[in-house]
Amino acid sequence: MSLGRPHPRVFKPLERLSAHHWADPPFCDPGCEGSCVFRPEPASRPGRVRVRGESLASLLLSNLGDHFYCWPGFSGRRYIFSVFPSSEEASVSTFTDAVILGVARDGAAARPLCFLTAADFESQEGRAARADARANGCCEWHVHFEATEAEIQDIAAWLG
Repeated sequence: MSLGRPHPRVFKPLERLSAHHWADPPFCDPGCEGSCVFRPEPASRPGRVRVRGESLASLLLSNLGDHFYCWPGFSGRRYIFSVFPSSEEASVSTFTDAVILGVARDGAAARPLCFLTAADFESQEGRAARADARANGCCEWHVHFEATEAEIQDIAAWLG
């Protein structure tokens, strides 16, 4: 049974930072840093923290560190995204079979502002989502290439 493709979504900055949202699954044991074993857990479990996107540790000391970012899916699987500055939106619009996140930065922290599939990027809904993301500080496009339907659903479910 197919759940259908997710629609473009825009996340307002305050919605994404609300305590309620960050209390939703998936969660990670704070002590598992480095092992990357993520799994959904109930919000009532004490000592759990929200799994968020992160830079790739293996690239931090290279000149490639700013070009890739890792975001989790609801399943806990980690997805590697290529990072493009918002000024390269025209290039991003030519990609196919991809999940695209509009992202705002606050120092090293990244916050997703909108979720699009490549197929929706130039649609009326996609253009509206991109305009709203830009109005809310979008400075990067994070692109996960060759996204399967299962990956699209997993990433969309994580974003809520």
